[in-house]
Amino acid sequence: MNLQKLALILVFSITCCTSKQKHSRILKPNVFIDYIGTYYTPNKKISIREFKNQSLTFAISDKRNNLLYQYSILKSFSKYQFWTFYWDDQERLWFYNSDSPEHLCILKDSTSKMYKAVDFCSKKMVAPKAFSELMEDYVDCIN
Repeated sequence: MNLQKLALILVFSITCCTSKQKHSRILKPNVFIDYIGTYYTPNKKISIREFKNQSLTFAISDKRNNLLYQYSILKSFSKYQFWTFYWDDQERLWFYNSDSPEHLCILKDSTSKMYKAVDFCSKKMVAPKAFSELMEDYVDCIN
């Protein structure tokens, strides 16, 4: 009887661990993020989470889960509006959502090593080409 319980627990554990891995993705530079989930780089984790009211928020943490940036839960955005992220080769997260509309570049602060949000329109930042091309129809200030 104990052997059967052990086998059942083992099968259950393997099934749970396997299904969790399907919802996480390895993130390479210069790629769009358009789905809710968790994305991993060698040193960072980007989490896009959905609340019960179907609004979204996101965060960036290091590989030890130390929080580097948290989008305000008081400003969450709708999953039904257009939104996208772009992770570039300089480890910057470009973000747009039509709900607000917001145009943010989340980049590493050189002194604190934390991430900070900068409005890429007001700062006249040059966005990556792929992100610029997608944003042409949504943002007037893009490159």
